[in-house]
Formats: sequence, structure tokens, C-alpha cells
Amino acid sequence: MPGRPAGPDGGTPPSIGVERGREDDRGHPAAPLRGLPRAEVRGRRVPVAVSRRARLLGLALLDRRAAGAGLLIPGCRSVHTFGMRFSLDLVFLDFNLRPVSLRRGVPPGRVAFERGAQAVLELPAGFAEGER
Repeated sequence: MPGRPAGPDGGTPPSIGVERGREDDRGHPAAPLRGLPRAEVRGRRVPVAVSRRARLLGLALLDRRAAGAGLLIPGCRSVHTFGMRFSLDLVFLDFNLRPVSLRRGVPPGRVAFERGAQAVLELPAGFAEGER
């Protein structure tokens, strides 16, 4: 499991503007994403996986519609897609949330790693159009 985020309070890195929010773009969040703080990342408002459970599960076990605009996992260099019901686009980000690399259409049952990453943006496949 990746190391914890490097923020001053041990939480989210300071470069990520996080605010509390409970709704997705449709106003109806999937239960695992409900209550997570949200951040603006590359023009998207996405939940931020700050709890151990949210970091471990990511978008696993959700259907594609419930995944919404994706999930930001700070302090992370690798993710797995075990338990996924759809493929993911993975945007690996540096500490300032700039893309380091992009993996498109990662199918369920895989592990993806990027040494230079400080966060990962998990998106349903096809959502990363126009990234890097």
C-alpha cells in the first residue's frame, strides 16, 4: 500500500484544494464516495480518497455510472484494478497535480505503478480524453 499523503496535518497534500462535499455531478453519490472531501483536479470536481478504506477500494465494486467523475488518491504511486467492473484511465500526477503519465483503458485485475507519481486520478475509461 502506498505511503500516506505528505500534508502538514498528515492528510491531503497542501497543493490540493480540498473542500467537503457529498454530491457528485448528478447530486447522487455512490455510497463508498459519499462524504469524502472533494477537489478540483484538471477541471473536474472529484472525491478525494483520504480514508484507508477509500484508498484501498478506489472505484472497485461500483458500476461505471456510480463512479461519476472519478477519484483522486493522494500520496499514491500504484493502484490495482481488482474488483473493478469496468476499465480505468489512470492519470498519475506529481505533487502539483501535473500529469506524470497516463494509462488508458487499464482492465480489471491489473496493477499499475509510476515511480515519479505523488497521486493518481482514477477515471472510468474514456474520461481522460485530452489529458497529456
